[in-house]
Amino acid sequence: MLRLKKLEKFGLIVNRSIFNDKFIPLPYEFVELLIEHINNVDSLWENSTEYVISISVNEDNKLVFWDIQTPKGKQKILRR
Repeated sequence: MLRLKKLEKFGLIVNRSIFNDKFIPLPYEFVELLIEHINNVDSLWENSTEYVISISVNEDNKLVFWDIQTPKGKQKILRR
């Protein structure tokens, strides 16, 4: 399994039990909510720079936004 191999490269010891047997798409309500949040960020974003938003869904099915990154910010981090 490709995902397991990638995690092993990071030194993590995992097994198949943490993954579903097949892909389960996000419920439509989540997709709608994500689009709503993306539109809000786009309307408030002051420049035309690309960005990546990192988000997770917690056990209570709540969206957790934990990072926003621009190419310029990424370059600053890599130069450290």
